[in-house]
Amino acid sequence: MNSYRLSILTAGRRRNRTNGKMHSSRAGCYNKDMDFAHPKAVRRRILALLYERYMSNPLDMLGPSDFPAEAGIDRHDLVVNVHYLNDAGLVELMVGYNPQSFNAVRIAAKGVDLYEDPYWLNRRFPALPGEADHALSEAARLAEELVEQADLAGLDGETRRGLRQDIEYLRSELSRPAGARRLPVLRTILGWIGETVSAHRETLEALEPLERALERLGPGSTI
Repeated sequence: MNSYRLSILTAGRRRNRTNGKMHSSRAGCYNKDMDFAHPKAVRRRILALLYERYMSNPLDMLGPSDFPAEAGIDRHDLVVNVHYLNDAGLVELMVGYNPQSFNAVRIAAKGVDLYEDPYWLNRRFPALPGEADHALSEAARLAEELVEQADLAGLDGETRRGLRQDIEYLRSELSRPAGARRLPVLRTILGWIGETVSAHRETLEALEPLERALERLGPGSTI
């Protein structure tokens, strides 16, 4: 086994000192598998999407129609919470002729700093209870699909063996008890998988949604 990978997989457990408990009776939609959403969880999701776009192109802005349907944020919640984030100085907003909506938005430097600080992000905008479990369950399912797709992808023997080994590492980390799953390890393993199949991504349809599932877990250390 690669010594670097071994050192990552055997790294000591870091305890997450934050507790993202919330209570809400407010009806709404966060994603198709959840029955309600606290505004703080919606704001966290908006920041996550804007941060992802910023890291891809720091000059780009998102309009209301650019937020993907799978984000599960309805139009009203999007507008209200984007305006809140703007008032808090975490995003920069471009407002047109309809002040009750917005034309475009991008994350501000203050928002980037907050999103990259797991402790304060979790304190200010804790994730909706159940969101992490949903994302982890989805990641586990997609990992199984990835195994099946790898067997049918026509990869050469060495590439297939390396891919299956990395997927086994991923499965092992996903199966750890709650609070002991290490997000940096999961993302490192996913990076290995991406490198291994860089020339075959189009045949491995589960890889991109698997990457998105792990992105939804945010920047913390353990879960």
